[in-house]
Amino acid sequence: MEKIGLNVGERIVALSLLPKAGNFAMLRMINELTAKLGLSADEVEKYELTSDEKTGMTSWNKLGIDELIDIEFKTKEKEIIVKELEKLDKEEKLEQRHFSLYDKFVVEDDKDGETKQK
Repeated sequence: MEKIGLNVGERIVALSLLPKAGNFAMLRMINELTAKLGLSADEVEKYELTSDEKTGMTSWNKLGIDELIDIEFKTKEKEIIVKELEKLDKEEKLEQRHFSLYDKFVVEDDKDGETKQK
């Protein structure tokens, strides 16, 4: 298991990466990931989440940007997110909103400060 600190935006983007279909075992992991990454009613209030129905955009307050929540990922759960990020990268479909997640899940800095994929 590995703990990764994610802010509100990263959690929302990670949720959007989860596969919509799979076998039963995959669906079970997706459900568990959805529960881990999703925001509780208290968090919605704390971070002042709002959605604009016209644009479909969701926004939150500064605390939701600055505060990182440590989420513990099982190896297979992390692999699901890594696989989706790497797929977007290979297809050259990564967007700016994926940057910090890619950095946290896929990229690793070695002792010499060089960046490489995990």
